[in-house]
Amino acid sequence: MGNLARFVGPASLVTAAFVAAIYVVVYQLVDVGIGRGEVPSNVLQRFSEYTGVDGSEAGFADAAATVTAQTALSTFTAVTAFILILFLAPPRRFFAGWTQPVKDTRPARLVLCLFAAFALVLAFPPAAHYFALLPAGHDGAPSSISVTRSGSRQYPYGVAVAEG
Repeated sequence: MGNLARFVGPASLVTAAFVAAIYVVVYQLVDVGIGRGEVPSNVLQRFSEYTGVDGSEAGFADAAATVTAQTALSTFTAVTAFILILFLAPPRRFFAGWTQPVKDTRPARLVLCLFAAFALVLAFPPAAHYFALLPAGHDGAPSSISVTRSGSRQYPYGVAVAEG
C-alpha cells in the first residue's frame, strides 16, 4: 500500500496542477479571443449550436470558453490516465521508474484501445455531446477554436491568439 501511495500522491498532485493551469489558460484564450472578435464566424456559429446560446447574448463568450476549457481538461486528464497505466505495468524500461518491465502486453494494448476509443468519441459528434465534450473540428483538433488571422500564434487544442 505504501508503494501505491508513493506513486499516486505525486502523480495526482502534478496532474491537478496541470489541469488547473490548462483550464485557466484555455478559458482565458477563448474568452479573450471571442471578446476581441478574433474568432471566425463559422466557429462562433459552431459554438452557438453546441452551447445553445446565441452569439449575440451576454453569456455566449463564457459558455464557449467554459465548454472549450472543459474539453481541454477532460482530454488532458484522460490522456494522463492512459499514460499512467503504462507506468503501473511498464512494457519497456522507459516507463519502469519504480518496478521492472512486465512481459504481459495487455496493459499496453489497453492503453492503445483507450486512446483509440477517446479519439473516436471526439471524432463522433453524438458521442462527444454525450460526454459533454466539443467534437473534433475539421482540422482534427479537439476544440473548434482556431483563429485564421495572420500574425497569430497556435496553442494546444487548436486555440490561436493574435500577437501584438
